[in-house]
Amino acid sequence: MRVIEAVAFVALGAIWGSSFLFIKWSATYFPPLTLVGMRLLLAAIIMFAFNGILAVVRPSHRDILKSHFRRDFILKALMMGFLNNTIPFTLVAWAETKSAVNVGITSVLDSAIPLFGQLFGHFLLPNERITLKRGIGLVVGFAGVIVVCLERMIDSGDDDSNSDTCNACVYGYYAMIIGATASYAIASVWGKRTLHEFNPVVTATAQITSGMLINVILALLWEFNWPVDNFAGQTHFSFLDDADYKAWIGIVYLGVVSTCIAYSLYFYLLATIGSVRQTMVGFLLPIFGVFEGALFNSDWAGVSWVYKVLEVVGTLLIGAGIYFVNMSDKKKPQPDGESDDEKVALINETSSDYKSYANGGVTRFLNNQVINGAPTSPHDPRTSMHNVQSYA
Repeated sequence: MRVIEAVAFVALGAIWGSSFLFIKWSATYFPPLTLVGMRLLLAAIIMFAFNGILAVVRPSHRDILKSHFRRDFILKALMMGFLNNTIPFTLVAWAETKSAVNVGITSVLDSAIPLFGQLFGHFLLPNERITLKRGIGLVVGFAGVIVVCLERMIDSGDDDSNSDTCNACVYGYYAMIIGATASYAIASVWGKRTLHEFNPVVTATAQITSGMLINVILALLWEFNWPVDNFAGQTHFSFLDDADYKAWIGIVYLGVVSTCIAYSLYFYLLATIGSVRQTMVGFLLPIFGVFEGALFNSDWAGVSWVYKVLEVVGTLLIGAGIYFVNMSDKKKPQPDGESDDEKVALINETSSDYKSYANGGVTRFLNNQVINGAPTSPHDPRTSMHNVQSYA
């Protein structure tokens, strides 16, 4: 891994790992559906502007855009937006509205996405079968998830079952985060099966827009007329007037940095270091999440040292699980004779625009791929970036 790739790798981990702190800041004032709707609305505006600039600068991008106005693509983008944005973003934001769910715990549980991806991939992707090494990784990784949740055995919580700090309630919030993690993984597997033929920039835009539309509609139906959870007595979006500057900073960060900039880094890493090593970014999420939660959100203030040890041990176990799951096994060749990693390597070695991409020419690489000296279609499976995956 070159220096620029290592910087991009750490930056992506830092961006996604920091997202949980900004979600916490925003979730204090904004109910979950509204929070996610605003985040995705901002991101969609930026992505539409980016596609517009591409269409002006590169006429070929206009043809790419036109080729995606198909019913099958629109339906797949709606499903992807629902699985990869609406469900996980909303569940995490909902859990983080609760005082009992801290930033560090959320980042640790969310980092288990590759584990769920392997579990679902075993049943849905022919080249992602669970081997002995991967099986060990799943056992170790999910043991880490359990260890993280054990902290509730130390802090017995509130005896009042109506309080959001009671054990049953907190485990329910943890289940929301784990459900979000599983939804990310399902989206990843489903995207690899159905979206590999489409241009990644257009796919990202369509996915974000789909998730935004779903969340905005749900927010208007649910949060506009009825008070929800921590926002009792606040209707017709009156909570927008009460939000402090940190809540708005959180929205801007989530929409611009955690979504748009993070996706750019994601595509860059996918093209330069490959999909397997790119998933290792999950190692970094809890490092930044736990540290920032303790430093800026007082996650560890007044808690037992055992609680801190369990959080760290759980993080290490999940990281070890991700490592084992991603350990290379000898793969059977795919029908076209190339494995996924070989395809990525082929792109890196033969693309005439690879060097410019590695130096920031993202759009040139995505819209002018060359394989074996011949320009390819944006739908060529050899140049596809699969789906757009997110951690936060």
